[in-house]
Amino acid sequence: MINSFISTTKKVTTSIPTNDIIPIREEYTEEIRSMLQKNLNNFLEVLKKEVTIFYLYKGIEARVKEIESMNRKLVTKNKYSWKEVSDYCGVQIIVHPFKTTKEIIHILNQLTTKHNFKIVKEENIFPKDSTSFGYRATHIDSVFNGLKVEIQIRTIFEDIWGQLSHQQYEIARLNGYDKAHNLPRDISQISSLLEISEVLSGLLASNHSQPIPTTKVESSNQMKLLFAKKFKYGGHMTNWEFGILFEVSKLAGINSPHELEKKWIEFSKKLNNPPESTPNVIFKFAQYLFIGDTFNPNIITDSKVSYELLHKFKNVLSNVPLI
Repeated sequence: MINSFISTTKKVTTSIPTNDIIPIREEYTEEIRSMLQKNLNNFLEVLKKEVTIFYLYKGIEARVKEIESMNRKLVTKNKYSWKEVSDYCGVQIIVHPFKTTKEIIHILNQLTTKHNFKIVKEENIFPKDSTSFGYRATHIDSVFNGLKVEIQIRTIFEDIWGQLSHQQYEIARLNGYDKAHNLPRDISQISSLLEISEVLSGLLASNHSQPIPTTKVESSNQMKLLFAKKFKYGGHMTNWEFGILFEVSKLAGINSPHELEKKWIEFSKKLNNPPESTPNVIFKFAQYLFIGDTFNPNIITDSKVSYELLHKFKNVLSNVPLI
């Protein structure tokens, strides 16, 4: 049976005209995917440190093309090697409603001075007809340590539209949508509402945004900005913890960004785990400023010390939501 199949295959192959033979492509294997995934994970770690949760609606996602997807692209695009494809690795960044795509691009541009990272091409994707609604995003072709990565940046509203128009449209069509001929119009109406929401969010962000403090931290919100933007802190932004930290920093006379950054670096070196993986790390940092170098953030919290510090600043706890 196998010999018969081989024989048949040979006959078919030899019958193809010479000028129609597709050149042998460099094979895209699971071993190659595994290698790419390791390199992509390294890039993802860099991104997570620079593009913190402060800017994101949800965590940054990354993927390496599946074998079937890559082979389909090689065939349709007449490519001879997977190395010719610009998006064999992909990263998706969904921007927080009160942040902008421009802020993310600014951070990516700064990466070029810190890491072996280069932006090759930046493209804004939008409907060809400016009066219509459709998929919108910013696509960036980049290279990190020789690894090609396509970075897709979308606002939360663009992401909702992308999922709705691609998946729900097809499901509705296949299931027999009532008044099917009105479906594109109905979805476009949703798209228009999303775009209006995005414009309003942008206005809110610009009207209420604050600069990073440069000389003195004068509120718990400024403390949050300092940690998120300057210190690249990507953990939970809990109101009561930053309220306590702000009061402790005032009491200790450590309220300049430079002094706080120095103390934060000292404190971070004491941690057994990254700050983002340490429970109540901001409150622990407040205890460090309050107690001094003898404070060990890795041992079980001393309940008495914790209670006394919280009681000392109970006015903060009563004035902020406990989240």
